[in-house]
Amino acid sequence: MPGVDGPEPHPERGVQPLLSDGVIDLTPWQLGDATVLVAFGRDDELKRWFDQPDPPVDPAEHMAKEQDVIRRWWREWADGTSLTFVIRAGGEPVGEADLQPRPPITANIAYAVAPAHRRKGYATRAVRLLAVEGLSRFGFRRIELMADIDNLASRGVAEKAGFTYEGIRRGSGWYEHVPEWIGTPRDDLLFSLVEADLHHA
Repeated sequence: MPGVDGPEPHPERGVQPLLSDGVIDLTPWQLGDATVLVAFGRDDELKRWFDQPDPPVDPAEHMAKEQDVIRRWWREWADGTSLTFVIRAGGEPVGEADLQPRPPITANIAYAVAPAHRRKGYATRAVRLLAVEGLSRFGFRRIELMADIDNLASRGVAEKAGFTYEGIRRGSGWYEHVPEWIGTPRDDLLFSLVEADLHHA
């Protein structure tokens, strides 16, 4: 059954692979990797940009909640609704990167790196690696990256990873857990990567 010990193979994409650029690896999640998700939940910056509520106060409850998230990602690999990987550096889980299919040919890419592992280039490497694999191995024709207009760090990652800035999606962002933004649409920055870009990198 999907979600018991790891992701079952997808009918077309098969077993979730291990991807690597020689510095970071993107691998399927293990329940022990929930520690990095717990770190996400304690970080105000990530909670803001991902519009996340405060996590459970009880550490055991918090860990159990994040392990349930990993089980959900296993199921989503098997049914094709998301392609979610843990980012590893030196074997240690340091972040998350995922592709969310937008049929028929597009996928949206998202990522997060735990506070202790930022400013080491891991986010850029993970975004580039997963986007390239998305255009080749996984068969998408267009990868999109969207970031809040004030999220300068994500804009930098997109540009360093070779994405092209396409413009502002006015009023496309909506937040439910950031007090000063509740009820007010936010502008997003839109970036994209297509196969032709890979030949000019």
